[in-house]
Amino acid sequence: MSLEQHGSVYGWLFHNLPDHIITISNQDHNTEIKKRFVPLKSFNNYIEANIVLKMLQDAGINCHLQDEHVNTIVNLSAGMRLMVFYSQEERARNILIEVENDFLRSVPCTNCGSKSLEVIMVDVDMEPHLGSILSLLSRWFSDEGTMVRMKHYACADCGTVFEDIPLKKE
Repeated sequence: MSLEQHGSVYGWLFHNLPDHIITISNQDHNTEIKKRFVPLKSFNNYIEANIVLKMLQDAGINCHLQDEHVNTIVNLSAGMRLMVFYSQEERARNILIEVENDFLRSVPCTNCGSKSLEVIMVDVDMEPHLGSILSLLSRWFSDEGTMVRMKHYACADCGTVFEDIPLKKE
């Protein structure tokens, strides 16, 4: 095709490049774009991951789930990672914290009944069991040992600490 048929020099150049050069160029571009996304949170639950994804997208956060299809098709419990554009990471974290805190203010403490639950991080020494052997082995050879930080919930009024969000049993 001639230059006149393409309408521009760039169109003519792009059309006349060998296919393997165009493919390499697109792969490099896609790799550069992927490097601009950072992991925000991991999920083992497909539904929860998509609820959080949609909530952040509705707030204007550029995000996607990594490994969503592999985990869904193969049914692995390795987890999906919520990836956000690097410049929006702090805003996305703040949105998740705000939503969680709003929810916790609606949950009564099962000990005293007040609605003053807070998130706390607790250092826990993990006991080895079959499901965590590989991760614990890698931790034994690191500086961290078998200690991990886990999210717990504490009542600001009575001080009771819960491993999971306390829900009233009916």
